[in-house]
Amino acid sequence: MNVDLEGQKLVAPGQTAATGVSAATGAPAAVMTDWTFGGLWPFEPRWFETSDGRMHYVDEGPRDGRPVVLVHGNPTWGFLYRNFVGPLTQAGHRAIVPDHLGFGRSVKPADPELYRIPRHVARLEALLESLDLRDAVVVVQDWGGPIGLSWAVAHPERVSGLFILNTFDGPQQTLPVPLHLFRTPGVGEVLVQGFDMFVRGFLFRDGVVHRERLTTDVRRAYLAPHPTWSSRTGELVFPREIPNPASPTGPVAGATRRLRPRFSRTGARLCPTRP
Repeated sequence: MNVDLEGQKLVAPGQTAATGVSAATGAPAAVMTDWTFGGLWPFEPRWFETSDGRMHYVDEGPRDGRPVVLVHGNPTWGFLYRNFVGPLTQAGHRAIVPDHLGFGRSVKPADPELYRIPRHVARLEALLESLDLRDAVVVVQDWGGPIGLSWAVAHPERVSGLFILNTFDGPQQTLPVPLHLFRTPGVGEVLVQGFDMFVRGFLFRDGVVHRERLTTDVRRAYLAPHPTWSSRTGELVFPREIPNPASPTGPVAGATRRLRPRFSRTGARLCPTRP
């Protein structure tokens, strides 16, 4: 059996050893997380080292298959595409699903500056360029839009198709009340990092139409990556990266202005998605 060395604990593939404290002895106790979530995410973890920390991704299917890159948003992770990977690989495609830094199984630094959109773009570019993809289809959702599309338009020679799900539409949008609260200094920290409201409130309630599909294993899959205050830093930064609709400036506003005319001519297919 193959094993990984994480935190000085030998753990089986699909599991991670997290360190807790035993109430009886005060000694560290290993808490195992089953990252397959009852078989819903049975894919082999792969790792890519960046200057900001280690990124997780899956790379399934034949190496010579047409690559399909699936880029998630906030507060989800690659698990969002769990029902895409099997059909894609069965059809002969190569499915590549990265986790942004701070999400899924990627590391979760506490420094907010590491989660600015240009840093996400640079890390995704480094990962995808390391794979030397050709004839790729890029699938993007939510913040995966400006991040994944930035790579696509920068490397048109590597991309032959776009599949755009619900995503960031630029600074003209009206912000929902929860996002206003998450953007408020102090209030956002308490709601997002303290009470995990981006997942428990925004995703599990307002973000889902068919709540009956949120089984116990699905809920565990979305809660597992962010068990602590500091591990939710990435979730908090994303809404604060949205340009102010009254004065849209900064790198995100500039990126969407550059992207829109370039990918609107591609005939990209639009489709909704769900967690």
